[in-house]
Amino acid sequence: SEIEIAESNHNLTNQLLMGLEKLTPGFFVHANSIHSGNNSAFGQSKAEMSQKIRQKCEELGWKYFDVKFPNIFGERARPLHNSFIATVIASLQKNEGYEVLDNPIELVSAHEAAKYLLDLCTNEGVKDFKSEKTTVGEVIKILELFHATYRNDFIPELADLFRLKLFNAYRFNMG
Repeated sequence: SEIEIAESNHNLTNQLLMGLEKLTPGFFVHANSIHSGNNSAFGQSKAEMSQKIRQKCEELGWKYFDVKFPNIFGERARPLHNSFIATVIASLQKNEGYEVLDNPIELVSAHEAAKYLLDLCTNEGVKDFKSEKTTVGEVIKILELFHATYRNDFIPELADLFRLKLFNAYRFNMG
């Protein structure tokens, strides 16, 4: 439930803050969510967590970065947990149906997100991460095309870097 998620976020934050006191100050890079601060219990808890961490970092002399990522996709995502893409791939693999809510969505690959976070700690002139603005329906159409092509032992056309990253997620999550 949302209340359990919020409670879990608070507990994890408190554990993290206790641990920070035992470390030598450095960089603290918080990979946050674009949902931070929205009206949901999850969003409110993410915003509160971010503020607590920022305050503790300032108190202890840490350099703090709060990065609000859109939806992250890639290898090792868990179906029914942290990625609709992984959920659709698992459904395709099991030949199960799924419901499509064709909403606009912004995606960033896990590799792009990780590179950005590392760059924050090492570069002064860090550029924004690259994200893809699309729709859930368009992503699902691409995944269905990948599935129809790849299960017949062919590599689908990978017209751009986004499709290549999406295909890598597809292949990895297909097992």
